Amino acid sequence: MSNIWIAAGEGNVAAVEEFLRADGADANQKDQNGYTALHAAASYSHVDLIRLLISTYKADPNIVDADGDAPLHVAETREVAELLVELGADPVLKNQEGLRVGFYGWGRTGEERPIDTADAEEHAEVVAYLQTFTPDFVPTQPQPDEDLSYLDVDAGETAGLSAEDIAELIRGEVDRLAGNAMVAASGLEEVRAESDASAGGSGSEPAPER
Repeated sequence: MSNIWIAAGEGNVAAVEEFLRADGADANQKDQNGYTALHAAASYSHVDLIRLLISTYKADPNIVDADGDAPLHVAETREVAELLVELGADPVLKNQEGLRVGFYGWGRTGEERPIDTADAEEHAEVVAYLQTFTPDFVPTQPQPDEDLSYLDVDAGETAGLSAEDIAELIRGEVDRLAGNAMVAASGLEEVRAESDASAGGSGSEPAPER
């Protein structure tokens, strides 16, 4: 095992503890990108190691890497997100990311909270949990219980397809709906323009003043 970050990513508790003992038990040491053992453990969902690093070795649950990502920003499961918050992670801590483009083609600019990152990475269960702390958040990804019946994707089309292929079908349908909306908006503008032109060129004279 070459370093503590690889050991943590693999969930190798014994190796992580060996590195910590050799390095004076500094669980917050970072690599060149600001990545810590806790980031690695959170990213790969090693819950026992997460608890050990924070509770025993005093790893900071809100430590950030070079992008401003805390361990909660890289959580991929609800179990990990819940554990990190339980152990002191800030559920609304913002990073320094920038633009994210979601499932529907929507984007966000500026700093991101863990829920924004989870949404962009399509971790729906993490989003659902973190909405407890950010009730104003509107997901850009379909949620597990979201009704997508308005999408014209026949069940027969999805038989035997992979999750990626099904997602591509849905994205195509979303694009179709978005295109229809744009056409409708364009047609409405034309009708308004014709109506304005007709009203302006009617030749009617204003009523004389009394």
